[in-house]
Amino acid sequence: MTRTRRLAAAPLLVAVLAGGLVGLAPQPAAAATGLSASAHSRYVLDAEAEVVHATMTLDLENVSPDTEADGGVYTYYFDAYGVPVPAGAEAVRARSEGADLGVEVSGTDDPSTELVRIGFPNLEYEQTRHIVLTFEIPGAPPRSENSTRVGPGYATFVAYGPGDAGHNVVEVVAPSSMTFTSTIDGFSPQEAAGSTTYTATENTFDGGLWAAVSLRDPQATTESTVTVEDMPLTLEAFPDDDQWSAFVAQKVTDGLPVLARLVDTPWPGGLQRIREDASPSLRGYDGWFDPTGDEIVVGEQLDDDLIFHELTHAWVSGESFEQRWLYEGLAQATAERAVDETGGTPREHPEVSPTSADAVPLNDWAGDAGSRSADVDAYAYPASYRVMTALLSGLTDKQFAAVVGAGVRGERAYDPAGLVTPSGGRTSWQDWLDLVQTRAGVRAAPKVFATWVLTDAQRKRLAPRARERRAYAALDRADGAWLPPRASGTP
Repeated sequence: MTRTRRLAAAPLLVAVLAGGLVGLAPQPAAAATGLSASAHSRYVLDAEAEVVHATMTLDLENVSPDTEADGGVYTYYFDAYGVPVPAGAEAVRARSEGADLGVEVSGTDDPSTELVRIGFPNLEYEQTRHIVLTFEIPGAPPRSENSTRVGPGYATFVAYGPGDAGHNVVEVVAPSSMTFTSTIDGFSPQEAAGSTTYTATENTFDGGLWAAVSLRDPQATTESTVTVEDMPLTLEAFPDDDQWSAFVAQKVTDGLPVLARLVDTPWPGGLQRIREDASPSLRGYDGWFDPTGDEIVVGEQLDDDLIFHELTHAWVSGESFEQRWLYEGLAQATAERAVDETGGTPREHPEVSPTSADAVPLNDWAGDAGSRSADVDAYAYPASYRVMTALLSGLTDKQFAAVVGAGVRGERAYDPAGLVTPSGGRTSWQDWLDLVQTRAGVRAAPKVFATWVLTDAQRKRLAPRARERRAYAALDRADGAWLPPRASGTP
């Protein structure tokens, strides 16, 4: 499976405490923050009503003992507790000991998060308070700044539990017909009476357990068909997002012929549908091309660069290139040219450096992105693009297509153009270096590889390779129209 990642920052959510100090001494002192919390948070999706019902049960205890100092006793107390909730939460209510507590809802720097402040009488040392906070989570429209979505057959929201480590339970309940994806692996499912409860108990940070979750009913989609050069593709959108279907249909229609020309290879097939889903973003990706499922899966964003990138993976993938950086970098370089030709806006890429702390030789960037994205992806994706830009940006579209097409087809640089050896296998980094240096005439290619791609051991092989290439070139000049034997032609 080939996946594309664009990093997005996740908000840090913490429970906010409000406290005070009762001082019997003449001098003031700072308030302590010692409060223990046990929490059971339950989020139930009402698919028919398109709303999530949330219930958060809290047990608080003041664990800040009185202290004696300066001839007096200092008593620390708490009179409020803050809980982050999804922005737009409705019917917010807190109850304790059979009575309503005062609640105030305020915004935060994160457009998807608001803060509920629950007020209560002073909670002094060793006193406890049992609070039940309830609220409802509606969904914001597609492509809103607020990332919470609850719509027909789907939901994406943050499930948060503020309990201390070992005293925190978060449950998400949904119809068993819906798929479940989360930003953490700690949820365990249990099915009963047509519903599945997903339970997590391991805190994800010091302030509790935070997870974005996505639920999707595979049958609740709006399907349409787009046909390009007699090839039909099914588009599966959220039922309330016709704009996504129209956008993707137009980009596929405009982009596929351009992409086929840029890779100098006819459409290979193997794609049946393009599906809208929130799951990629929860795993740190913009989308992915899944050849086993014959589908592209992307989020709700209207991003022609992303659509073209994923379409390019029909040609440029792990089935045609050995190294991950090769097919990811080439897919992005190809998509960028297609965006430019069709009048779109290319995306901006993060600046990365091969000397940064997170840098790795791109040949060491392993894996197929089949699980959660590793930290190294944040470096390797833009670095792969930088390499391909350095290698290919100076080529015309015709030159670009010739060398990329050769790589896709498995041609070797020292064979006649168009010749493919059936047993040649996928294009490796060595093959690609030969192609861009020999076929495309990119003289700086070895330096680019040495800077970004190669391990120390591989870098040491560049000097012998250069000598072999010079010897090969001399032999090739001497033999006229004949090609040197393959044994001499594989430096």
